[in-house]
Amino acid sequence: MADTELNDSQFEKCEADLCHTAKIQGLGALCWINRKNWQIQYVSENTKNFIADHLSLLGNNAFDALPARVTNLFDLARNNHPIETSLTNCTAIVTALDSSVLVELEPLPLTANFDQKLPVAPPADSIEEIMNWVLKEMLKTSGYKRSLLYRFNTDHSGEVIGEHYEDEGERFIGLRYPATDIPKVARDLYKTMPLRYIHDTKSEPISMVGLSSLDKHSLNLSQTYLREVSPFHIKYLQNMGVIGSLSIPILRQDQLWGLFSLHADEATFVDIYKRKHLIELMKVYKNKLIYFENQERMNFLDKFKMTIKNFMVEVLDWDTKKASFIADAKDLFKCDEVYIYNNGKLCCSGQSDRETFDFIEEVLLQNHDGIYHTDSIKEGFRVSSNLAREKAGLLSISIYCEKNDYSLNFIFFRHEVLKEVTWGSKVEFYPGDENPINSFGRWKTQVEYHSTTWDSRTLIAAQELYNQGKLTLKTLAHSGL
Repeated sequence: MADTELNDSQFEKCEADLCHTAKIQGLGALCWINRKNWQIQYVSENTKNFIADHLSLLGNNAFDALPARVTNLFDLARNNHPIETSLTNCTAIVTALDSSVLVELEPLPLTANFDQKLPVAPPADSIEEIMNWVLKEMLKTSGYKRSLLYRFNTDHSGEVIGEHYEDEGERFIGLRYPATDIPKVARDLYKTMPLRYIHDTKSEPISMVGLSSLDKHSLNLSQTYLREVSPFHIKYLQNMGVIGSLSIPILRQDQLWGLFSLHADEATFVDIYKRKHLIELMKVYKNKLIYFENQERMNFLDKFKMTIKNFMVEVLDWDTKKASFIADAKDLFKCDEVYIYNNGKLCCSGQSDRETFDFIEEVLLQNHDGIYHTDSIKEGFRVSSNLAREKAGLLSISIYCEKNDYSLNFIFFRHEVLKEVTWGSKVEFYPGDENPINSFGRWKTQVEYHSTTWDSRTLIAAQELYNQGKLTLKTLAHSGL
């Protein structure tokens, strides 16, 4: 446990510090402008390569020092929504923050006539077909060699669920990666930035300079495309043979669901217009994913809605119907054990000890009204090894009606299923200040204390049972029962 905590702290500190290094990637240049007085407070030392020498910009009013095509965008670039414009020697990207305006400068597009029109997704019978199409289109647009779709698990580890790679060589699909590969600080940044672009892991970073002695912690570069790359992450990518990379987050309900990740074995320039195009391709996948999930939900409910409604009939006629309810619940929820509290009255599908009942009581205290699920109770609760194996997976559906103070609680358990997982990276630990080095040789572990995951159909059934239960309890309350 100490090693894991050491590793987490090293990675977290590195990623957090990388927002405050006062350095950027060498691909472009940056001007930082104070919105109160429009003074250019910070500039990178390489602005001469794009518009003017950094010393001639620093301290001047942005409206005097920068091209009008740039300053005209200051009032338009709102709510962290960047707007770009083309200059003679570069592209300027303007981002407005609460107290500052960022002007990022990068080379002009290499392709003058890039078609920004989004291609129409082909007809598809599954989300996998759409995924494969998007992965191919992203390579066409960007010029990268490999495209991956990375899906996060509840413990923040992840798995490569899709890959397109036309060259001969190693494949990553199906591999798992530990949560430390994308530490929390980096995951949080993906929630505020539409992509992470790394032009060249071999290039040297460029320093920022300020009007006075630069306080690095006063200069937060988290919202810049050009933010410097963590040395841990550079080493990580180079160990994979990756020189250029680009990652696009997929957010579901404001949470990080997955990433499209693009790799190349050489520095790869992807201009702002192509980057926007890649973001739109991600949205095609996300929208189709939601569509197929909704279709699956509707088809599932058409088939099982009457079964779920019958559950409520069985609950109301509990003494005679509880056996059939347990049998139906085991079949629908694919569980091994069923516990039901009907307004405090317990019925269960098997014999249980004191620890089980104490654990259920703890679950009900945490989940008074709603749905909670996990495939490993050991990761969220303090339980014995025996309980963590016998009841590894938990699905709790708690329904409460305040009007008549009536509660229904459904607890479904799944037993442990041992599973061998192939990991794609492994962190080695070194004492002192040395960086952890990632090894990419295949290594396998046996995952313990986990059940099979509660899939989308099961969770659809859980939500429908919750909805029907709410409706039933409200009906009882209105009838005075």
